[in-house]
Amino acid sequence: MKKILIIILVIALSLFSVSAGRDRLIKTAVTTIAGSLTGTKISIRGLSLGLLSQSVKISGFRIYNPKGFPAGIFVDIPKIYVDYNIWSLLKEGKLHIRNLDLHLKKMTIIKREDNKMNVDALTVVSEEEQAGTSKKVKQKSSSQMPMQIDLMKLELGELIYKDYGTEGPEPSVRVFNLNLKKEYKNITSTQQLTVLIMSEPMKAAGIKGAAIYGVTALVGTAILPVAVAATVIGKDSAEAQINKDFVGLFKVSLQVLKKVGKVKQESASLGVIKADVEGAQVSLELKEISKGTTRITVSARKLLLPRPEIAEGVIYQIREELK
Repeated sequence: MKKILIIILVIALSLFSVSAGRDRLIKTAVTTIAGSLTGTKISIRGLSLGLLSQSVKISGFRIYNPKGFPAGIFVDIPKIYVDYNIWSLLKEGKLHIRNLDLHLKKMTIIKREDNKMNVDALTVVSEEEQAGTSKKVKQKSSSQMPMQIDLMKLELGELIYKDYGTEGPEPSVRVFNLNLKKEYKNITSTQQLTVLIMSEPMKAAGIKGAAIYGVTALVGTAILPVAVAATVIGKDSAEAQINKDFVGLFKVSLQVLKKVGKVKQESASLGVIKADVEGAQVSLELKEISKGTTRITVSARKLLLPRPEIAEGVIYQIREELK
């Protein structure tokens, strides 16, 4: 056993001796493991590993939509920092991560006309669903490399929800600016880690009906969606500055609102449009900031309650139309 550990240590040191080759090797390993868990394309822009500091820095980590869904980025994580214990790996064959920091900038949930979501098409979700019981999942996980994450810090940014199951030619689009920071302790499997990262933004946005919530119980992290109202209290508007002239932006805004709702009032000179979108009263106002730059403000209320996710969704669709 001692000789085996010495051999492992020599191999590890040999791999770490050439920085560029070492980082490429680790980058390949990370994309391979993540790809097997999600069943989708994974890309990483940059990776650097510190042997003495026992840390890994990953930039531009992206998960793409699974087959059967529109092509595009599913999850965008621009920054990942890992503080690991190499001796635990060499001596015990256990992946021990002391700290894991993730900044999830953007996540796009797509719901097809058949009500299936892209998050539920991931390999980790379908496999755990098929397992059926926590006992089977534990038996399956026991055959994998032991893992321990002492502390994970997860920063949640923006969640975009596109529902193609609604009436009309255009999907319902809602955008949730979560801006949350959460901490989790004692994560013991890659399945548990993946499901937490995928389900927490949806939970915070109050998105219901996803199969992944049932899987969270199987992997030991029971999660249920909270009420949407909890994320929108006291705010009913969204605002952005767009590099487009006043007249041009008004035309595009009017076009988008006619697609996604019913326009009730419009004034090109004032830059004001009022419409009904998904049962909410939406008000859009434009203000010229400078030549070629216009501020857009959209507010939305439904049954007197603020619905900023609908307002943000309108701005998102206007931006998409301008691309």
